[in-house]
Amino acid sequence: ASLATIIPSSSPVDIIIVDNGSTDDTLSTYLTPKTEFPKNNWRYFCDKTPGLLTGRHRGAMEAKGEVLAFLDDDIIITTTWLDALQEAFADPKVVLAGGPVRPLFRAPPPAWLNGMWIEFEGQMHVLGELALIDFGAVIRSVDPLYVGGCNFSIRKSAFNQFGGFHPDLLPEPLLRFCGDGETGLALKLRQQG
Repeated sequence: ASLATIIPSSSPVDIIIVDNGSTDDTLSTYLTPKTEFPKNNWRYFCDKTPGLLTGRHRGAMEAKGEVLAFLDDDIIITTTWLDALQEAFADPKVVLAGGPVRPLFRAPPPAWLNGMWIEFEGQMHVLGELALIDFGAVIRSVDPLYVGGCNFSIRKSAFNQFGGFHPDLLPEPLLRFCGDGETGLALKLRQQG
């Protein structure tokens, strides 16, 4: 719903939902915002193979656009997210982009959690164990490893060129356990500069 609210009615953006192997009420959960925001280009795909990476690959295969933006199902998008994404990819040299991933705690976090943040250059904060990243308000180049999977946008051509998220490293019954994900792809992007 947070994504649907920021997409203009004239936008060519597709919202692709991949339900891969779920046994819960994912379909009905998807139908709620689809009904509430009918102006958006919604596309739903059911894929019986479980696993985050296989779901992301299915979404990438179905996507028609030049930029793939992978978002997790438990995030809340800020109102400026799409504008920032369009601004980043307006530069043809940009292949990968991300943004801050900040927590929205329902209760004050325990004091010991604050001690786990790693600070860089006084402005950048990372809490890797919770996949939280905040590099501040300044647009900057970062190592591809610091583009979090829950806010990971890449040109489709680069995604295909570098083999995506590598879900094919294991036999099909074990795909859900593959952990290479955005890290393997980011390492390839880093190697190529």
